[in-house]
Amino acid sequence: MKQAPKKNKLVPLALEIKSKSAMDFAVPIGICIITAICFSNTFNNQFLFWDDNQFILNNIHLRRLSWENIKYLFSHEFGANWQPLTMLSYSLNYYFSKYTPFGYFFTNVALHIANTALVFFVIRNLMNQFRNNTKPEQSLIIAGIASLWFGIHPMHVESVGWLFERKDVLYTFFYLSGLLTYSTYLKNKKIKWLVYTFLLFICSCMSKPMAVVFPASLLLIDFLLSRKFKSNVWLEKVPFFILSLIIGVLTLHTQKEAHALEYTFSLSQRFFIASYSFLEYIIKLFYPLHLSGFYPYPMNPGESLPGSFYIRPLLVIIITAGPLYYTYKKNKTWFKVSAFGFGFYLVNIALVLQFLSVGSAIISDRYSYMSYIGLLFILAYFINELFQKNDVIIKNAVVISGLVFSVYLGYFCYERTQAWHDTEAMLTDVINQYPEKVPQAYKYLGVFYGENGRPEDAYKCYDVLINKMHLRDADAYCNMGSVLMSLHNMKAAAEYLTISLQIDSNQFMSYRNLGIINADTGNYPAAFYYYNKAKSIYAYDEGLYNNISFAHVATKQYAEAINDYNILLRMNPDNALYYFNRGVAEYSMGKVDNAADDFNKTLAMPVMKQNASYNLPGNAAYNLSVIYKDKGDVQKADEFTKEAQQLGHR
Repeated sequence: MKQAPKKNKLVPLALEIKSKSAMDFAVPIGICIITAICFSNTFNNQFLFWDDNQFILNNIHLRRLSWENIKYLFSHEFGANWQPLTMLSYSLNYYFSKYTPFGYFFTNVALHIANTALVFFVIRNLMNQFRNNTKPEQSLIIAGIASLWFGIHPMHVESVGWLFERKDVLYTFFYLSGLLTYSTYLKNKKIKWLVYTFLLFICSCMSKPMAVVFPASLLLIDFLLSRKFKSNVWLEKVPFFILSLIIGVLTLHTQKEAHALEYTFSLSQRFFIASYSFLEYIIKLFYPLHLSGFYPYPMNPGESLPGSFYIRPLLVIIITAGPLYYTYKKNKTWFKVSAFGFGFYLVNIALVLQFLSVGSAIISDRYSYMSYIGLLFILAYFINELFQKNDVIIKNAVVISGLVFSVYLGYFCYERTQAWHDTEAMLTDVINQYPEKVPQAYKYLGVFYGENGRPEDAYKCYDVLINKMHLRDADAYCNMGSVLMSLHNMKAAAEYLTISLQIDSNQFMSYRNLGIINADTGNYPAAFYYYNKAKSIYAYDEGLYNNISFAHVATKQYAEAINDYNILLRMNPDNALYYFNRGVAEYSMGKVDNAADDFNKTLAMPVMKQNASYNLPGNAAYNLSVIYKDKGDVQKADEFTKEAQQLGHR
């Protein structure tokens, strides 16, 4: 009778341990599934005319995984940032799926889901080391809440749904992996884990320079886990701080050269702007509605700040210093949690609080991606503290409130993903939030309409910019000229293009379009003048070389045209149109065999969407029939004549 109770006690204990081990994986898996559902719309997203076109679609250095291209990606900046690993990831996407959007967005969502899981494991590891005498399930609750809300927060949709912002999800992946290996290092003191941490830090910096604050996050972990700040703690961080300094200086130089530091406010104004931004991100943590892909400044440089800005520093003090002072007096453990959470938020948001006025947006949703982890950690910790109380009413209230907030975040996250579906959805959303306030939205929406055969809609966008917002912007006038070209009003188009060059003589598209207008009217000397001016600005633009090649063919400069097509095929070897046109130029020069080779290549290649109207296979087959007829091979000529007819050649 004495053995039975022992057996009854041992069996549940074994089951409980097994259950805890299973929960360590079941909880993050469940959270990842919920996150995937909330972001399921993103798989159908399209490339945006908002940096995606410039740095991904039109970037010839992504189209081949050659050492030459890889070296270029590692030695050049893109979008005022040195981000070689991010650019390399686009190149890998192109290798596997060309320009099919699904593969690119699948990568973004997969990285976000991985980051959500990493948030769970980082916080769980920290809590297990921080609360040695606390039940493990509490660490599970805290990690689960923080990672769930990280995964489904609407503010994080921009980083996932905008391809050019992959740098956010990629640098965060390496950053969080580094925090995970660092927590392992603190646990077992094996130096290899510190080396892994440093290597992951390098990868994070090469994905986005914002990772330079990583060493400060390591010090915050040291503080949370009560490490004594002796010399060894500082010495092990020296390589991290040296790399941070190097990357930071290079980034400032790069952004200055790229004119990313474009808004100039006084020092006092920048202080109030930074206070506004700091607080605004906290507000949007709880109230992530009326989000926008772009938040314009409410004033211009030289103008007075809105009155509400002057109270923001006081509110920042109340929201941060108040809880820190209270927890310091009340409970030292609570203080450590609060100081760590606020510190992590501040460290990871500090560089983008617009104290340096980077860009023309006062805040951006994407800047919350990493920094929110600190605030979510505080929320999750104190929710768990309330849940651990013996009062059933409080427990139920905590559970219900947590579920309601989770559903609230998940629903608006799912809804927000639709705003990033394509260029029209995203920019229309910005315009609806800030009508006649964001010139870039009208400008790029006009580009989108123009590229998609909607010149009337594009005209309306540029009309707002030029005639309502009175924006004297070279790009706006250039784009209006392009729209008028689509509407076959060449005279008015040339006037707008000329004005754009008066505003800024370095307008590539204005020169190119003036070249097209002159070529269409048969004024080829003027066309070549403008084409050469465009080439001096951007030497290897695929569209420009295509225009030049047509002009060379029209003026019977076939050797030059063949050289143009050789360059075009190095840029884009998958475009059958270039083989076909090179074949035409070769035939015109009497290089019949070379022409036949190019027409055969045209026949063998898949038809690209943009070339469908040319019926390249049918025309190539017909041209081959002509070549073999000239050679006297009647049988071959008849075969290709029949094939041309079958392919729809008239």
